[in-house]
Order: sequence, then C-alpha cells, then structure tokens
Amino acid sequence: MTNLTSLMFGQGLYSSEVLARHLGADWEQQYGMTGHADMAETAANLHVRGDLVKPAYATLPPFVVANLEELGRLHQRTGFQGYMGAPAKATAAMGQELVDDFAQRTIALAERALAGEDLSGLPVWPAMLPPVPELEQTMGLLAQRYATQTTELRAWLARRGAGR
Repeated sequence: MTNLTSLMFGQGLYSSEVLARHLGADWEQQYGMTGHADMAETAANLHVRGDLVKPAYATLPPFVVANLEELGRLHQRTGFQGYMGAPAKATAAMGQELVDDFAQRTIALAERALAGEDLSGLPVWPAMLPPVPELEQTMGLLAQRYATQTTELRAWLARRGAGR
C-alpha cells in the first residue's frame, strides 16, 4: 500500500528549486525552513483562492525558524504570530508554480506505484525526520496518528475489496 501524501511530505512538500527561483538561492538562510503560513503556503493560497487571503500578509515581517530544533523551542520565543518564514514574499505566480510542481510530482509517484514499482524505500513523513529531542513528544503523537490513519485506510481498502 502506498500513502502518496506521506511520500510527498517525505520528498518535501514545496520545491526548494521553485522557491529559489522566486526568492533567491539563499532563501533558506534569509527566511528559514518552510512551515505554517509561510511564503510557500501563502503563495499556494494566493494562487488557489487569493480572495480568501487577508491582504495584511503583505506587511508581515519575516519570522525565521532556521531548523527543527528551533521549531521545537518555538514556544520559548517571543513575537510568534502564527506564521513562519516570510509570507510577505508570496505571490500568486510563485503559488501557481509550487502547486503545479507538487501536482506533477504527485502524479509521477502515483504512476510509479500503479506501474508496480516498490516505493517502500522512499522517504516517508514523519519517519524521515531526524531525531530532535525538542520535538520528541510532538513527533510521537504524529507517528501515532499516522499509524492509526494507515490502519484505518487498510481496513477501508479491505472492506472495499471484500465487497466486490
């Protein structure tokens, strides 16, 4: 069984190459890792449903979270307003390229799975994340949730197969 969503997260949700084209080669040093409501997620939302994005995003200062360790200590920082990175750098054009890239990579993985290729050796989220003590509890909960979802999906697939 292949969980395409977990495989895509394991490959990286948003393309670093696309982000570099729009933000510059040093985007990670300037704006940190991608995360909630960052420049990539905001750009994707501007492309898909820009009418729902509050215009204030364009005035938000960067909030840099450099790595997973910093993410795990986020609760200790002041100034966190619920977003990471630099949402003000987002554009609908960047969002279109990010969404198109994501869709193309997802389709390519699905085609490989449908052709019978064993994708079990590819990185899968959250198992592909390195151990980070600051995130241990959160990652444990995410791993439990993923295991539960996998079990539920397998049961659903078995019920569908049994009904044929």
